[in-house]
Amino acid sequence: MNSTQYHSEVFAEQVPLVYLFARHLIHYRALKAALAGKQCRSSFWIDTSNAHISQACIYWCMVFGSYVSNKTHWHKLAVGPANTLRRSFRKGICEHLGISEAEWKRYWKEMVTFRNQYVAHRDLTNQGPVPLFDRALEVAFFYDSWVRQLIAPDILDTPPLREIYANYNSVVALEVGSAVRATEAEPGVPGELRDKAREAP
Repeated sequence: MNSTQYHSEVFAEQVPLVYLFARHLIHYRALKAALAGKQCRSSFWIDTSNAHISQACIYWCMVFGSYVSNKTHWHKLAVGPANTLRRSFRKGICEHLGISEAEWKRYWKEMVTFRNQYVAHRDLTNQGPVPLFDRALEVAFFYDSWVRQLIAPDILDTPPLREIYANYNSVVALEVGSAVRATEAEPGVPGELRDKAREAP
């Protein structure tokens, strides 16, 4: 596709959302690693960690979740019928992940259900596990390369998301580790005030 065949206004909103997903996932994982084996006196870091993984899920679903309810969904890039775009993405994502389309649909449903029944709303009957976010991250990496081809000859003037993720991940790991260590001696809060929300893997 060339620059006359995609909705540039959707693209302008969509790409930052994918990058925000990756950034929140980095912060969550850095906190999880820094908190491993520690008994935090304060609930601050647990609350912050839970907020990051919830926000990561929300941003991911804005682009890869429900086509109907998300105006920033990847489908919305298409001008006119989206059949060619849909086939291109689904074929590419299955090849990238090394899974069948049925497996992709199952994973997609896990992410959307987690968002709908636990993050954005709270379903009292939802006792399912938190999805593994490794695959969600690979979806974001695939999207980044796919969309660059889609908009050609226009360009996305940033390094590949995989490269950005690796570089930012190193920086955040150091920052978060230092911050957690600095607050280990701080006074805590009563145990009943601690968040007991499920944590993602």
